[in-house]
Amino acid sequence: MKQRNKIARLIALLIVTVLMAGLLSACGDSDSVEKGKTRTFEPTDTPTVSPTPDITTTPDPDQPGKDDPDEKTVLTMWCTAVTYDSTRHAYEAAIADFEKNHPDIVIQWEACDIADYNYKLKIAAAADESLPDIMFLRGGYYIDDFTGWTELYCLDQEYEKHKADLPGQMLTNAMVDGHLYGVPYYLNNVVLFANMDILQSIGYSSIPQTYDEFLTCCQKLKEADRIPIGCALSEAWCVEEVLESMIEKNIEPQALDDIFRGRASWDNPGVAATVDMFLDLVNKGYIGPTDSNSYNDDVKAEFLAGKYPFYINGSWNCYDVYLAGQTYGINFDVAEFPVISQQGSLGRLIGAPSDHLAVSAHTKDPEAVAGYAFELAQLLSHYCYEESIGFPAWSIDIDDEHLNPLTRKVARNAANANALVGFGDVVTHPEEMDAYYRTVFELIRGECNGTEFVKRIVEKIEMNR
Repeated sequence: MKQRNKIARLIALLIVTVLMAGLLSACGDSDSVEKGKTRTFEPTDTPTVSPTPDITTTPDPDQPGKDDPDEKTVLTMWCTAVTYDSTRHAYEAAIADFEKNHPDIVIQWEACDIADYNYKLKIAAAADESLPDIMFLRGGYYIDDFTGWTELYCLDQEYEKHKADLPGQMLTNAMVDGHLYGVPYYLNNVVLFANMDILQSIGYSSIPQTYDEFLTCCQKLKEADRIPIGCALSEAWCVEEVLESMIEKNIEPQALDDIFRGRASWDNPGVAATVDMFLDLVNKGYIGPTDSNSYNDDVKAEFLAGKYPFYINGSWNCYDVYLAGQTYGINFDVAEFPVISQQGSLGRLIGAPSDHLAVSAHTKDPEAVAGYAFELAQLLSHYCYEESIGFPAWSIDIDDEHLNPLTRKVARNAANANALVGFGDVVTHPEEMDAYYRTVFELIRGECNGTEFVKRIVEKIEMNR
């Protein structure tokens, strides 16, 4: 693992401080949902707990501690569950349960907007300031980057106690050099939504599971004057969700994960071939609209109203799709993207857990705190699913009959997945993500084919280094 000396830390601190002057005072109330991805959550009855302030005061270390039998142990935690964040209530409920289970412990937590949060962590680490005992940490490059500061406690040993309830495929975005540094709690996936009334009108009683069957279905839909797949081609993240689903069904998931995490080059023949397949869908008119001013909200609304037979987007749309079906009398179903090649298989999904709890390597009792982090993550997994924020990373015993059938079906698919790869725009380093993002737009403008696509990304990455 990389080591950084004191000089490097001071340089990093200076850079971050100059760029983010006044940052810490900016922490406050805002929604941490990723830009462009509108998520509507399902109403549900949830327990009421007292709200926790976004910023709390860390106790004075000189004050009496456990020597006083009536004094509680304070566990500090930083996260991004600000007042209007979708996970806020899940955090409040999980913390309330935890403190009820551990009456001798109180969790003192601070919430900061995700846009500022990662800088807050790095400033504290670079300045040798005290990090909290437990901290929220995004997966992918975020954990890769932060472990370089040797500030995180390795969770391998503690995971052995929980592996029966936390499947190994859920750990994808928290592993660095084969070691675990974060505990996941929920996830969302890319989903293939389908209007079964339209499919049945051309002779299909189920969603195709192989790519050849899918292409045949698309051609029949085209002949019936339907654009088969609704996708906002003007929004890169919408294109990426289709493209990434296709790549994962054409090459090994680990290969795609390595590309996203910067461990392997984009110059992969399987990626290039899949990009050409995507272009073929566009050129045949199977994906639309092609209007450069089309946006996801419009495309989604048209799918819900019955215009497009297929819509490929995030699982956070499940409730909206279900509600539209009830409102308009449309029979909707969900599935994963079809298998493309012999290297592909069902059970491979785009959308590994991206939100984790990590433990400071410098906490007084890291082994005990690691156990608390796992317990909190399991409680968060329960409440995030109960409130339709995402699917549980843990195997949990929960009555989910109050959730809609589409959400329940996708949750089962996620639980039974044999491989999960994180969203590219979540786990990829920003510099490499910028190269990917810009090349996707070049692809949509017809400026490159598959071979040129991977070549251009590699060239942009090299230029940014």
